[in-house]
Amino acid sequence: MANVRRRPTSADVARLARTSRATVSYVLNDKPGQSISSATRARVLQAAQKLGYTPNSLARDLAMGHSRVVVIAMPPFPSTFKLGQYYQQLSTAITSCGLTPLLWYENEELTASLLSAITPALIIAPYGLDTDDIETFDSLSIPHVEGGHSQELAGLEVGRAQVHYLFSRGSHTIALATTDNPLMQIFSAPRAQGARAALNEAGYRSPFELVLPIPQGGDSAELTQMVNDYLDLNPEIDAFACYNDVHAMPIMNAVLSRGMSIPDDIAIIGVDDELFDSYLPIPLTTFTLAGDPTAAQLLTDGLNMLGITADIEIPKPPIARLVERQSA
Repeated sequence: MANVRRRPTSADVARLARTSRATVSYVLNDKPGQSISSATRARVLQAAQKLGYTPNSLARDLAMGHSRVVVIAMPPFPSTFKLGQYYQQLSTAITSCGLTPLLWYENEELTASLLSAITPALIIAPYGLDTDDIETFDSLSIPHVEGGHSQELAGLEVGRAQVHYLFSRGSHTIALATTDNPLMQIFSAPRAQGARAALNEAGYRSPFELVLPIPQGGDSAELTQMVNDYLDLNPEIDAFACYNDVHAMPIMNAVLSRGMSIPDDIAIIGVDDELFDSYLPIPLTTFTLAGDPTAAQLLTDGLNMLGITADIEIPKPPIARLVERQSA
């Protein structure tokens, strides 16, 4: 039988460093308010390194009263490449502070499961929390910070910008392509509101609006037919302002299936600047957005609640920036 090496313990570190287990715990967990000499601290760190000892995370968390996990709370909407980039930037910033990020999609069952497994050090909710979750976290004294307002401002701006750009390129009859999916309302509603405002200012009191479901893997023919039916009823449309780039795809398919030219007959513009945009039959003109312009401030505020001061840098591009290609 092969020999199995025993995992070193804090008692082993204490013996090698010629100190107590309590002192080992204070040093390795960086517990504040302890008077430990630099020489003793150095001996403990050297002993731990020599033995290959790492503190037991469960025991440490029990002693602290919470874990070192920072939960990123997200509504359960479909993810995209841009959202993935945002999560990665936020997670990297959290890790740089010696904490562990955990992405959590909100719902009642998942909240109960999460809290039965860990007591988070902090909840960061870039798009806000529902009332029940806020009450639960408050009752457990779990600190939380919330965003969401900046996403509304970004949506209003980009909706306006889409319409203004299409007008500048010679479009006259612009239709909005949006969704009524409740999971996506945090994005779609302000974008549509901004676009409607710009159209109303231009004299369009009842702007054209095409409501499409979120495209899934096998429904491309159905969505294309929905767009074609809409164009049959509204042949004067010469542009679509799409709530995101995914919604632009069935519209592009429908227009091309009619033998029409993009952008000469119908221009199409999206939002998000997804990876696939350049590979569509007609490369898609779109706007790119920051995941949430207040992410760095949210994380800074949350860390301050934990007594951690850190210089957080999360890239913040302009709220709405045009990416001009060939579809508009």
